[in-house]
Amino acid sequence: MDMNKVQVCTRCVLPSTFPGISFDDEGVCNHCRQYEAFDYSNEKKLEYKVKFLRLASQIKRNDGGVDALIAYSGGKDSTYTMYVMKEVYGLNVEAFTFDNYFISPQATKNIETVCERLGVKHVMVRHEKQMIKKVFAHASKNDMYAPKHMERASTICTVCSGFFKSVALMYALENQIPMIGYGWSPGQAPIQSALTQTNPKFVRMAQKTASTPIYKVVGETDGRKYFLKDEHYSIPAAQWPYNVHPLAWEPYSEEGVKEKIRELGWVDPTDVDSNSTNCMLNAWANEQHVKRYQFHPYVMEKAQMVRAGVLDRQEAYDSIYNDQNERLIEYALTRLDLK
Repeated sequence: MDMNKVQVCTRCVLPSTFPGISFDDEGVCNHCRQYEAFDYSNEKKLEYKVKFLRLASQIKRNDGGVDALIAYSGGKDSTYTMYVMKEVYGLNVEAFTFDNYFISPQATKNIETVCERLGVKHVMVRHEKQMIKKVFAHASKNDMYAPKHMERASTICTVCSGFFKSVALMYALENQIPMIGYGWSPGQAPIQSALTQTNPKFVRMAQKTASTPIYKVVGETDGRKYFLKDEHYSIPAAQWPYNVHPLAWEPYSEEGVKEKIRELGWVDPTDVDSNSTNCMLNAWANEQHVKRYQFHPYVMEKAQMVRAGVLDRQEAYDSIYNDQNERLIEYALTRLDLK
């Protein structure tokens, strides 16, 4: 991206290449102006915290069973989410990791260390490596989803998140776990989605959207293992788990989060790019997204965090526009057999 030809919002970090963007006379983008109209107050956060506390008291089990499954990547936000749900809210949690075969060695160590320190059972799910690599290689070079989906994540990340959300939901349904916790930052998802019960009808539609392009790459027989089956949809809707992302209402700063989880033995990884704390494929996914769409896939998230006051604008700018990761890109090309 030639920064000499790109205008960047003077308040956040969205570029003029972002879909549907416009700027006023002060160089402030329409997304920042729209943000001013929404209620992101402490009162709104407290409202959702109270809702969560009420739900947590209802689903808390007295038989030693699991209250919440934590979608655990080993990154800073999912680590902090697991800490909050276990230590702050007193829930019995279980860590669930989908191995995409690109989890960094340091993130793997962090997963083991933190789970041991917190006394949390950990489940790692793996599927066939060559099929995963085939899908990721295809996703790095081809459009698989509607352009609107690409405003918040790269194609590779969209595929991968579709996998782990699907297999986590299957595991929760099969083990009657009433809640799934996600480590989404305040920039990744709005507070309005911070506490929602999964709905079988909606999930069926979403799964079709996610699975159709994957079946075209690896075939339906191989691809089916990642997605819900008829027996899952036969479970009554009232028994489907709630999705929660508590970082929407919890006090948040990136350094504050890291400071807390370092106490649990979490170590800042040096084997990932500046926009990830767990994945060695992310740099390649980001580069391909910028080439295809002319904006960085993390720019919406970072812009939202700047608006919310939880991330310094210059830090966000550097992570987006000075994102250079030649070594990690070479690693991904080799692992995906694209060289």
